[in-house]
Formats: sequence, C-alpha cells, structure tokens
Amino acid sequence: MTSRRILWALLGFAALPAVLEGTTGCTFDSPSASTGPVMHNAVECACTFGGDGARTLRIQAGPDDAEQDGLGAAVDLANGDLDLGDKYVGLRFDGIAIPPGAMILSAHVQFTADETQSGDTSTKLVGEASIAAAPFTTNVDDISGRVAGTKAVNWTIPPWTNNSAGPAERTPDFATLLQELVDLPMWAANSAVVLRFDEGTGHRTAESFEDAPDQAPALVVSYTANVTANIPACATGAPLDANGYLADPAAECSRVAATLGGLNEACGLPVAPTCTVIDRKNPNGSNAPDSFQAEVCETSCTGNEVDAPTCSEYDPIAFASCVASGMPLDSCKQMFASATHAGSDEPVCVASGSPLAFHAFGRRSRCEVEGESDILIGNREPEQNPDTEGTLEILADCPGGSCNVQPTFILNMDPITFSVRWASDPTFGDLGAAGTGVESAPLASGLSTFAPDTVEGTGTGRRGDDNLAVNAMNPDPVDVGVDWAGRTCDMQGTLSAGVGDDGLCEADGTTPCSADADCAAVGGACILPPDSEEMSVTVALTGTLVNQPPTAAAGPDQTVECTSSAGASFVLNGSGSSDPEPNLALASWRAGSRTGPELSTDLRTQQALGVGGTGSYVLRVIDAFAQLDEDTTNVSVVDTTPPVITCNAPATIVPPEAEISFGATATDVCDDAVAAQVTSYDCFNYTKKGRRVSKLESCIVSFEGNTLTVHDVGGYGDHITWTVEAPDDSGNVGMTTCEVVVAK
Repeated sequence: MTSRRILWALLGFAALPAVLEGTTGCTFDSPSASTGPVMHNAVECACTFGGDGARTLRIQAGPDDAEQDGLGAAVDLANGDLDLGDKYVGLRFDGIAIPPGAMILSAHVQFTADETQSGDTSTKLVGEASIAAAPFTTNVDDISGRVAGTKAVNWTIPPWTNNSAGPAERTPDFATLLQELVDLPMWAANSAVVLRFDEGTGHRTAESFEDAPDQAPALVVSYTANVTANIPACATGAPLDANGYLADPAAECSRVAATLGGLNEACGLPVAPTCTVIDRKNPNGSNAPDSFQAEVCETSCTGNEVDAPTCSEYDPIAFASCVASGMPLDSCKQMFASATHAGSDEPVCVASGSPLAFHAFGRRSRCEVEGESDILIGNREPEQNPDTEGTLEILADCPGGSCNVQPTFILNMDPITFSVRWASDPTFGDLGAAGTGVESAPLASGLSTFAPDTVEGTGTGRRGDDNLAVNAMNPDPVDVGVDWAGRTCDMQGTLSAGVGDDGLCEADGTTPCSADADCAAVGGACILPPDSEEMSVTVALTGTLVNQPPTAAAGPDQTVECTSSAGASFVLNGSGSSDPEPNLALASWRAGSRTGPELSTDLRTQQALGVGGTGSYVLRVIDAFAQLDEDTTNVSVVDTTPPVITCNAPATIVPPEAEISFGATATDVCDDAVAAQVTSYDCFNYTKKGRRVSKLESCIVSFEGNTLTVHDVGGYGDHITWTVEAPDDSGNVGMTTCEVVVAK
C-alpha cells in the first residue's frame, strides 16, 4: 500500500476501528481493491421512536405523605391518616421515572377513603417547582413553604364512602400541572414529584401509608415519550455527489426508518421511528450532514435480502446472550439478528458489527470518549498528536459486574501535519473510524484485553483531493476498561503496523498496486512510494458512561388461590425494574412471549386467569437511549380448598310419626356446580359404661344423592350418623360426618 495508506492504517488502529459489516445478503468488497473513485456512502442516523408510557406509583414510605396543620406549624410525618380540606397535605413520589421530554397525557392521584363523609369540601392542588424535590421534614412550614409552579387545579371533593377507592376519591386530571414540572430545565427521570394540597374547606379523611400501605395515595400518569438510537449505516447503490459522498443522506436515514419499522412491527417494539441525519462537525470546520464518514465501501448483495424477516431473527436479548456465551459473532448474528432490510429495497448495512435490530434495542452501554493518538513513522511524528473523540459502545449483559464484553467504536480525529515533508502532502484531514471487536473478551476487575487480530476495522480520511480508506486488524493487544459504578471507561494501547509496499498505478494515480502486473487493467507502471518506514501508534482515550441499559424485574412467579368460579385476579408488578441513570421511558407487559399481545404499558397491572389457568408474562422496559431488557414471570391460578358441606340436620330428633329426611348441601368458592353426596351411615348407642353398641338392626335408614332418610329411629339415645362428600372440579374433596341423636 502507499505510505499515506500506511499512515491511515495506523490512524485506524489508533482509533480502535472495526469494519462496517453487512448483514443478510450483504458482502463488502475491500475499498483498496476497487477501481474508480472511493465512495463515502455512509451515514449515521438518529432514530427516534414515540411510544405511550404509563406509571402507577403508590406512596412507599411513611414520611412521603405528610400533614401540616395551618401556617407556622411543624410537619407531621407519622400521621395515621390524611386530612384533606382542613390541613396542608404533602405527597412525595420518588421513583415515578418520568423521562425528560415526556408529554403528559393524563395524571391523577387515587386516594382511599378512611371514613364515610359528605360535607362540602374543597382544596387546591399545586406541584413543587423543583427538579430535586427534597423529602419532607418536621420543620415548620415544610409543606406550605415550598415553591409551587404556576399551574394549579381546584378540587371540589364529592362525598366519600369508607374503604372506597373510586372516581369520588380521585383527583381531577392535572396533566398540565405535571407537564410544567417535567418541562423544567434539567428535569431527569430520577426527579421526584411533590404535590401539595392546600388548606381549603370541609374535611375528607384518606388512608395514609402508616395506616394502610396498600391503600396509600397512588400517582397514576400516562404519557408519550421518545427514545433515540444512533445507527450508523452503509447505503448501497445510493447517488453520490461530485466528491463521492452521499448526495442525499436523509433519504438513506428514511430507508433505515422503514427497515426498522417493519422489523419492530413484527416484534412488538415501538413501530414508527423517525430517522434523521446526525450533524457531526469535523475538525476541519465543515459541518455537512454526511461529514462523518463511518465507512468507505462498495458492496455487492445477493438475492436473498428480500426474504421477509422473522421475529426469531430480531431478538437483541438473545443476540447479547449468544455473544456473552462465547459463540462466534457471525453465528450469533445469523441466529438472532440477521434481518436488516426494508422490503424489496436494497439492504441497509449497519456499521460496527451490530446488526440494526441489536443496535436499536440491545444491551449496550454508551460511553463518550476523548483523548490523543500518539503517531510515529520511523523517527518522524506529526507536529501535534491528533485529538480524538467519539463514542464507545460496550455490548455486555452484566453492567455493574464482570462478564464477556464486546466493544464498538465511532470516532473522529483532528487533522495532522508532519513537520518533514513526506510523500507529497503531509496534512491529513476528515479523519474518522468505526469499529468492533470480532469476538467478546472477559471483563475482570474492570479491564478487558483484546488479543491481536480480534479488533477489525475500517478508517477513512482525506489528503488533498484523495479519499483514503483501509481495512485492518489490530496487531497488538488492546485494553478496554469499564468502571460501572464510577461511570467511566477507557481504551488504550500501543499498536504498530508493518512496512508499506503498495503504490499507485501510473496511468490513473488511484489504483493501488505492488507490481506492474497489478496495473494491466488501467495501464502504466506501478509507482512505489519512496518511503517504507515502520509505523506505530499509542492511543489513550477516556470517557464517561452516559447510558447503561435498564434492568427489567417482572417479579417472582405467583401461585394464586382462586376467588370465584371465574378464577382470580392478580397484580403483575414490575416496579422493581431499574435503570442506572435512571431514564426508563417505556414499559410493556405481553402475554405468552415477547411478541404476544400487549396487556399494559404500566409497570403495575392487574390481570386475571380462570381456575387451573397458567400464564407466562414478559415485561419489557426501554430507556431513553433505546436500550432494553426483558424479564418473565409465571402465574398459576389454583384451587386447593375443598368444598364446605352443611348437614342441614338438627342435633336431636324425637321419634317422628313418619319418615324424616335430611338433605346436605355443599358450597365451593371456585366451583358453582359442586354437589354433596351421602356415602355411608351408621346407627349406635352407648351403654352406661360408655361401650359403643351397634343399633343397625333396629335403626332403619336409607340414602340417595345428598339426602339421608330415617324410616325408623330405633330407640331413645340412639345416634344416627352419615358421611357426606363433595368433590370439586379441581379434585379437592370435602368430607364431613353428620349426626342426630334420638331424644325423648
């Protein structure tokens, strides 16, 4: 290769690059082997997905619902109930996780009545205008003295019924009030919501956390939220401008949106993304939308890219697990994330080795890095080491711990100039790189080392009017460090390349060659460069983790006792889900599988099953960076309680003038059709010494179905007993012994 290509090869190594890889039906030809102008047919798209979210959060601690009896009074944090109307009442909801930028559709607080009350009562609801609302204290005026937003909602409270939690005990919708808080500058998903109910008129008594935690006030919010994934993509066959760059990068991002939308629809993910070009300012001062050149590539695609993708090909969770298990990357892609095309269009080939499905909804931690690349060519080096900045994304299923990780990179570098003239022009600009680890490596004690030839990459740049590109593997180990708790990352190491021996064909000055025979197609001799010195680069980049994926917690498996013949209701509770930032944006429960029917977009939802029914429920949570996690819980509704039998017979009877019958009945909570049945009887008496004596000869009894009929009671003091059973549909059998005693 030419000396200038050697230089760029090392720049690529310095940036820890990785090749832009195609997916289904896509293969890439080496740019250095192509003839004609190099194509900068790459674009990075910001794909934003809109979705509906819902949150229900009940007061979780005693101090979070508080009272203040008039101005100038201390705050009561241990109140046994909440007195609306004649006191200030404060509610603090910590963990509602409303993401910044959310559009509030509806919001209300649901109270539970502690008493039956009907007098005229009113109050005014305001919100604390703070992105870091502090917990309540016992300080004087700690409720009334908090700074309120400009929005307020008046509430004329209807009559309440004790233990009721219905529309009467529900505040009016205060979406505009909550929207004002969410729109505050620097609002974050971990910002607490504090609501204040001012002194008004009348009196309503609501349950508090101290008195009834499961009936404490609950904040219920519905909203729309956006999540964004940055997706670098390589277009195929797209029109180029005069300089060989994409003529319409926005059109390629639209194609990415179509691809992603079609796959999402089949997999129950946010369906309609809007993908726009990311403006990325280059070190040379240009700010063209396509100035970030993730890859210089020419592609050829086979015919199978038009095959319809299936959801099994679009499983980012399974893909991440596959890589973490040590399977080869290509195998994992083929099994779980290979479909990345838009109908019959040319495929969308995704950068950095992460197929489109995984890149949008995967388990990646995003780190923004910067630093320097120390470049040495023989005994010469640039006048100034190039500043390098960009994004390191770490595929891992263990944020916070140790496991196998795999990096992907998107980096830009400042121009470099050599102090000694070399080749013809010592200045290189428009430098960028994208990359991936070919396979994963273990992360232990915060450090992962990638062995030689395990980081595959492509870099691009310009030298004068020439477009430069090279694909290469790392010759030496590369270290990637991650401190999950400290939210930092780094990548560093010294890398070197061999002596360059490629030149350019004399006839066109663009075709690479190493001998005259390589120029037969274009003519002329192979002009080798005069410089052939070895090159080395040391890279040291550090950064901050700006996002880690969320963790879904669907809760433990449940076995629920039926409460009626229709089965039982139960609560799916995903409120234990978490996110390190936190920036949970969307949640959904699905029945049966990750692609089953959607049940709810709330972290908590009430569902029901019939008697004997079982169900599997998948909780999916997505954060604002389009990273997701899923968890599954199983629920069974069982009937383990036998029916209850009633004998419907008195304790004693006197000898009747005619036969007498007793009909037993059975009831069962879960089986309306349960029936009692007499299975046996006995007649006996006791002597004065307490010895039991059979009276079956003198006692004449018969039974049929649930009824026992006494034809002849026998003698005084005789005991007549009969056994009654009642089986239910679940196999439980109720059994009891009925008895009457013959009295004078």
